[in-house]
Amino acid sequence: MKEFGVKPKIAWHCDPFGHSAVTPELFAKMGYEALFFSRVNDDEKAWRKENKLMEFLWQPSFETPTG
Repeated sequence: MKEFGVKPKIAWHCDPFGHSAVTPELFAKMGYEALFFSRVNDDEKAWRKENKLMEFLWQPSFETPTG
């Protein structure tokens, strides 16, 4: 906001080692409306490609672990 005068709504998560299940929750809590990432498990990617489901909504759970 300080540098460009705008608040970004879409995040790009560059992570060469994959993403945690909590990733969408963290980005949602930071105020982002969408997240772009490129690394997906090979089996997941093959299944999604075969079923034409490469775009998807990765919903945050917002669940607090109990223990």
